[in-house]
Amino acid sequence: MRPFHNPKTVYADHSITNATNRGKLTADDAQLIRDFIAEIKATKGIGVARANKIIFTLGTWRNFLGPFRANTIPDLYRCTEKLILKC
Repeated sequence: MRPFHNPKTVYADHSITNATNRGKLTADDAQLIRDFIAEIKATKGIGVARANKIIFTLGTWRNFLGPFRANTIPDLYRCTEKLILKC
């Protein structure tokens, strides 16, 4: 039997690359996401499916935030509020 979901690392990596090519992520944003995922894989032991979900979530957040490094904690709170209102 095959599992219904077959998460692969390349899915999220292609997502990051495509978003960067379309201008939705900066090269710095993409590197920050990759570094963050590498860190939590090493320290928290997350799997491919969880890593992919986090990557896709961060990509969506980027639509509401602007470049990641330019944000402050209050910016993140405001973004959370915007996301809640969109749901």
